[in-house]
This record gives sequence, structure tokens and C-alpha cells, in this order.
Amino acid sequence: MIGVKHHRYALHPDMQRIGIPKPRTWYKNHLNFRRIFVAASLMKISNIGHFTQHDLDELMKLLAVKGTGRREVSIHIDYLLRLSKHGLLTNVTEMQPLELVFEPKVWDTTRARGAQPLTDEQIQLTLEASIIYIDNVKEIARSIEWLRKGSRTEAQVKAWAKQRLPCKVDIGGSMVTALLLLVQVSAANLIGHHLGTRPSETLSMKAGCVTTAHDETALDVSRMTIAMQTFKAIRQIGGDTRYLSVSAYIKTAIDAVELVMSSAGAVSDYLFSHPAKDEEFNDNEWNRRFSRFCHLHRFNFNYTATSWRKSLISIMMSAFDNPIAEVAALANHKSQHTTAGYAQSSPFVMNEYNEGYTRILRGRYHTLFESTAALGGPGIGGPQGIEIEKRLPELFPTDLTELDLKMTIDEYIDDLLEQGVTPMLVRPGVLCVKGANSPGYCSRATGDTIPDPSRCSSLCQYQVQLPEAKEMLQWELEHLTDKIESRKLSLLQRDFWVRDILDRVSAWPGLRPLLDEALNANETLKLWFAEKQ
Repeated sequence: MIGVKHHRYALHPDMQRIGIPKPRTWYKNHLNFRRIFVAASLMKISNIGHFTQHDLDELMKLLAVKGTGRREVSIHIDYLLRLSKHGLLTNVTEMQPLELVFEPKVWDTTRARGAQPLTDEQIQLTLEASIIYIDNVKEIARSIEWLRKGSRTEAQVKAWAKQRLPCKVDIGGSMVTALLLLVQVSAANLIGHHLGTRPSETLSMKAGCVTTAHDETALDVSRMTIAMQTFKAIRQIGGDTRYLSVSAYIKTAIDAVELVMSSAGAVSDYLFSHPAKDEEFNDNEWNRRFSRFCHLHRFNFNYTATSWRKSLISIMMSAFDNPIAEVAALANHKSQHTTAGYAQSSPFVMNEYNEGYTRILRGRYHTLFESTAALGGPGIGGPQGIEIEKRLPELFPTDLTELDLKMTIDEYIDDLLEQGVTPMLVRPGVLCVKGANSPGYCSRATGDTIPDPSRCSSLCQYQVQLPEAKEMLQWELEHLTDKIESRKLSLLQRDFWVRDILDRVSAWPGLRPLLDEALNANETLKLWFAEKQ
């Protein structure tokens, strides 16, 4: 063991820095070695040098370790082998080579991941309890004041709470802290259920955060908003203020927290904070309060501050026809990939997510076909777009009625989706219709068949460009000289821009005369493009 501690670097030929492990690391290593030696002694092995492959297999069965634990044991078996090889094990013959087999782990892709949305029953239980606390907040605030002034004892307030509040467990510790917790978590439950705010946004709420949009004395419920700070996907230091319209009941919940915080003598404006501190709770402190809320009510489940956001997204995913885009906007997600991640982490909404994603793909295909000149549209571009324009007259005879044509297109789309050909959005108006196992232009650099939008080119046989891409390119060609006047354009940016214009023009040969006209009218532009043509 002394050899392991002071000559550890000798066990790892690739270890460049010589160092002695700290006591905690040394202690952990001892525990793992001890497990191996105890198991070996139970197997009646007196000399570790006589340890065979069969003994190792039996030892792993005896230890019954899996996953990370199995890897830890294998590392320390390797330590023993290296110690034996370097002669650092006294009175032990050199150990024979051993091999520990790791079985490939098969992940269940349908399993729940991370914080899960609450079920309907769990939402009902939680909100029923929360509403009672908000409705009785005046009595709770009065009890807090009595406790602080010494007008009531802890025992008296506990007896009152046992009769009037829905707690099913005797409240231990400070009653002021417990009553504050019950009101704060209840308000957060109602806010989370109605607004789906991020935990950081809820924690950022301060006294007076619910206001009206005008200076009238009477509250106009339809124009009431709540202010919070959001930091997600915001580069600005201190985040950005976000405003959401709220109902009168959310105003009541906020007022309830303000009342109990005032009764507790809070020193901060933050509503969700300890009354004696001038900053809001951190995430761990906040989640511990949700856990205690569940314990006090004997819920057979637990949840975190994020659960309400996922619950609201779960409900919205089931409510909208085009859930990904709609829910991303309502949840204030910067990217729809975030919304998809929320949906995929929960088996409750996986079906809705898959259905919504399929609807998006069908919508892209319908837009593609309806834009073709063969079916009366303005026409599509790109190598694959040109091929589609050629094939469509054969697939869809002109004598089809509008209903028959729609049904035929739907059947064709079904066939494409079954074959794994999905229209992937590369940029606005540009689609990739590459099959799952087909190498595209982007495969030249990567060598695989995984689509890479950053390397997409109009030279790729699977690219389709819609009319909006043509309109955008036409506008850019008409304003080419604006780039010359821009002094912020570096040489690298100019090179990328020129290559991009030439690449996109190749997808729309009809726009080439417009480019030539712009180049002939400006010598600088002509020089820029001449270097790349």
C-alpha cells in the first residue's frame, strides 16, 4: 500500500506529473482495495498472486457491482496487476494477466429523464393544498406576527395550524420558517401551474412585481402584468426583464407572499427568500422547500421547481396542432430544440411530440409540392428541385380532381416518410431531402451519412430550394453594392459571402443575368467575384 501511495506515478506510464494523492483519494482507494481483499478472503484465497481469471469472475459475482462500481473495481484490479509487475507486493508471486469484460449497456430510449411533469392527480392534490394556504394567508400572517412579538407560543400556533391547515405531519422546528415556507411554495405552485416560469424567474420576483399597464386606481385585470428577470439565452449582464399577463388570482398569490414576508420582518424585496437575508434562495434551497412541502402533506411523490414548467409544456403539447412552434413561443424558448428536449424527456408527451413533428414534416412536404410549377406554383430550385419538377407530371396526371390530387400527394408523402426521407430545414427556404443512409455533398468532409447543414451546398443532389429562397436571393442581388459600403466586412466574411452568393445562384440559373448585370455595373464587385469564379 505504501507503494501505491508514494509511487502511484509508476503505475501509469502516461502520467507526466509526479504527485502523492490527497488523504480523501487515498481513503477511497483503500476502501476499494479492502472490498477486493475481503471478497478474496471469503473465497479462501490466501495469496493474491494465485488469483485466476475464474477467481475474478467469481469475485465480481460476489461483489455484485454494476455500472460505475464495476469500473472502479476493474481499475483497482489493474492497480494490483501493476503493483505485482513492479514487485511492490511483498511475499506475493507475480499475478497472471486478468481480463474484466464489460457488457454493452442498452439504454431504454423511452425512459423518463430528468424532472417529470406532474400527473393530473398530483396537480390536483398540490393545488388544492396551495389554495387553502393562500385563502388563509391573513390568519397565517397574524400568527407570524404573534410569534415574533411573543403574544403566542410555538405550541399554541402549532395547535392552531393542526386544526386549520392541511398539513398531515407535525411541523418541527421554527413555526415562522414553516409558515413562510408553506405560503411561498403554495404561491410558487400556482404561478408555475399558470405561467410555467423558470425557477430563476420565479425567484427573481420582488414585492410589487404585479402591476397594471396604466395609472388608474382601479385594477384592470385584462391589463395586469407580472415582471421577472430571465437569464436563459440572454447575453446581457443581469438578464432581461420579462413581462407576462396574469389573472387576478396570481395577483392574490403574490399579495399573500408579500403579506407574510412583511409580517416576518423581511429585509429584502425578494418574495422567495429568507426574511433575514437580502438575496433570493438558490436552486438547492428552493428545491428543498418543495421536498419539505411534499413531506408535510404526506404526498407519495416529490417534485422540483422545474416540474411545473414541464407540466405546463406537457399540457400545451397535447392542446396545439403544431405544438413545437407554439409551445416554444409560449414557454419563451430561444430554440425549438429546447422544447423538443422537454418533450422527449417525458414519456407522457412523447406521442404528442412525435405527432407534432410528423405534422411539421408533412407541412414541409405539402409546401414543397404546392410550390412546384407542375402543380401550379411558382417553381422550385436546386438539383433535387429540378428533378422533382421533371418527375411530378408523370406522378400526378393533369386530369386528377383537386380532392384526388390531395389524396395522391398524401399517399406519396406517407411513402417518403416510411422510407426515412424527411425534409430537413437547412436555412429559410432550403430543404435537404436526403435519405437516412444516402451520402450527400456534406459527406465529402465527414465521410459519414449524417446530414450537416453547415456544409450544405447547391451542388448537392438532395437540396431543394423553395420560392422564398429565390425571392431572398433576388433581393440580395439587387442590393449587392450595399456590401461595398459596409466597412465592417472583413476579408474572411467577404470571401464567405461571395462563395455563398455564387452557390445559391447555381440553384437558380435564371437569376444569373441579374448577377452579371450587377457585376458589370461595379468594378469592385466584379473584382471580388472574379477571384472565386
